[in-house]
Amino acid sequence: MTEYPHPTLKLLENHQALLAIPGVQQYIDQAPNPEAGLKKMAEELTSHLDARIERDFTIHVAGWSQKEADDFFGLPERKLFESQVTLATDPEARQRQLIHIGTYLYSRYRDAAQKEKAPEPSSPEAEKAQTAADALLKFIDAATYDIFLKDDFELSDRYFGIDPEGRKQGKVKPSPTILNLIDAVIKHTEPDEDKQAGLKQEVLAATEEGHFPPMVDILFGYNYPTRIRHVLERVWEKRARDPDLTREKVQLAAKSYHFLLSMGINLDTYLKLNGFPNTATTIAAVESFLEDTAPDFKAKLAAEAPESAANLNIHQPVTVWQMLTEIARRQNYPPERETTTDIEKKLKQIQAQLSQILPFSALETPYYETVAPTNVAASRRGWNMPIRLADEKNSLLIVNIIDPFAPPQLFLQIKGHEDTHKFHFYVVKRGEIAGAIDKNSWEKIDTRATEDIAQLVEDQLGQIEEPPTSAESPAETASSDLLGAFFKRLRGPWSLIQLQVRHQLEDLANQGKDLQHLSDQDATGIITQLDRRIPYWYSLGKLNFRAPAHWLFSRLNVLNPMDGTSYLYSEIAQAQAKNQPAAPATAETTLATTTEPKEPLTLEQAFTARFGKIWLPNPSARLVLYGVMITSATERNYDKIVASVSQADPQVIKAQLLSWGIAENLL
Repeated sequence: MTEYPHPTLKLLENHQALLAIPGVQQYIDQAPNPEAGLKKMAEELTSHLDARIERDFTIHVAGWSQKEADDFFGLPERKLFESQVTLATDPEARQRQLIHIGTYLYSRYRDAAQKEKAPEPSSPEAEKAQTAADALLKFIDAATYDIFLKDDFELSDRYFGIDPEGRKQGKVKPSPTILNLIDAVIKHTEPDEDKQAGLKQEVLAATEEGHFPPMVDILFGYNYPTRIRHVLERVWEKRARDPDLTREKVQLAAKSYHFLLSMGINLDTYLKLNGFPNTATTIAAVESFLEDTAPDFKAKLAAEAPESAANLNIHQPVTVWQMLTEIARRQNYPPERETTTDIEKKLKQIQAQLSQILPFSALETPYYETVAPTNVAASRRGWNMPIRLADEKNSLLIVNIIDPFAPPQLFLQIKGHEDTHKFHFYVVKRGEIAGAIDKNSWEKIDTRATEDIAQLVEDQLGQIEEPPTSAESPAETASSDLLGAFFKRLRGPWSLIQLQVRHQLEDLANQGKDLQHLSDQDATGIITQLDRRIPYWYSLGKLNFRAPAHWLFSRLNVLNPMDGTSYLYSEIAQAQAKNQPAAPATAETTLATTTEPKEPLTLEQAFTARFGKIWLPNPSARLVLYGVMITSATERNYDKIVASVSQADPQVIKAQLLSWGIAENLL
């Protein structure tokens, strides 16, 4: 039976083990008191781990070869930050060391939380508890990725049919597994043997000789013939349902969750640290979100994919494949995957369009890089990586990875989202340099705020209709509100998969099961239960909609239990208030930073109330948005961040930004 220290921690033994880690004593010796030394040690080690994780993550999702990675990170000015702590190279010993540090931070958080008496979130006790929570949360996230990221990458590469050695050399070959899968699907979908060879040649030509990642590009962003799309749909479905890979992923998630439990942190505690309700309340609120968004999704489906929507009227299921195929045809997507030259042209056109709406999109400094990788090993999802550097200012290098194969309007939204992250950091950093914001405030900003602000801009871009740049290129300006609504709704099942997998793993741990060595039988049991629930989640709101490829493997994040949920903070707060209007406010059943009003406003509602539905082109509204960025670096109470929208003076914000040296043309 596996024993976890929660709720009783062996603090004395843990403290002795903590002091035995090389480098920890140095921090104590250099500090005015042991507590201050340990606090600085944890902060610097977290930054140390984060820097290496973000570097490795950047290399992987950009699909870079080892040479490309060395060229990018080999510059002297891009040397990564290092702490004085030396962790063991042996994986098990390293994991034990990190558990000792996490246990110490959790004990600090528990002590601060127990001393918190005043209900007012801005009280000194509450602020101290929040500071301890932030330090703990950032450390355990960094430590989890440090231990398990390599295994996660390896599993992901096998799923996509990418050979890790080929990736390092920049020569990724088509996977025999994927090629065999293409053969099997073609034989099943095309009964005429004389046509099978021709269909295979078409599929190989479309997918760079049989690579899996281009299939994702084609199905979401191109108007290929139905015969090719059908093959790619079936290949993706079969890959997403691979039982061995899915079982391995659940077992890796179990090891990762064991690491969290070993520090005494269960799912309820982890959610609370992130500012969310307990597990049951959060799950109910996410399901409520799915029900609430169903009417909007139905309306957009009827407007943009009426043939697919007609199925709903005769009580037939609609699949994501039907929807994507109809969107591609009606939006006049390109008939074949773009070349590198085509993509470069598209990027320039979209950047010009985006700069007209978001002036800060043109921001360029040595500490920012936007990468739009076109090779097959690259990620097909947008990422924002802040990497701590080793210079005297502890600067951050911000790397944005964006998918250049996305449809034009979706690409506009994705780039706007990532550029907002970039400018958010820039504003805070300029405030730090000016002495108006505490140093290193960027790393302390609540991720709910950073994501909500970026998502706010992304959603606005999805609503702005731009006139065509030319009559000859309708595909360059095609817009799909439906696709945006689909991705917004996708956050629900995505969130629930993370939460339910951990919830079931916790049940197994409570039964005495060893999560470090989860049996195939127990892993399969989780998969079976989730496979029944996922279609139900997609159908919430009386919506007979199915996403066959979005099964457990493709949606489960083994390292981040908050993936998906972190995008839904405001929606969960509102659903909770709606579903439990009479519930007493307690630390365990309400959002940690939300007590009033009963139905808290979202950032979107706050901006709409002040500036109207489409406000992003309004210079005054954008200035208020920048004011929210500033407030997020100085205010932990999320409701107060939202409330700042109605109170902010655009001209005061502008004067402040100009005084920090931010160019007026970026505002």
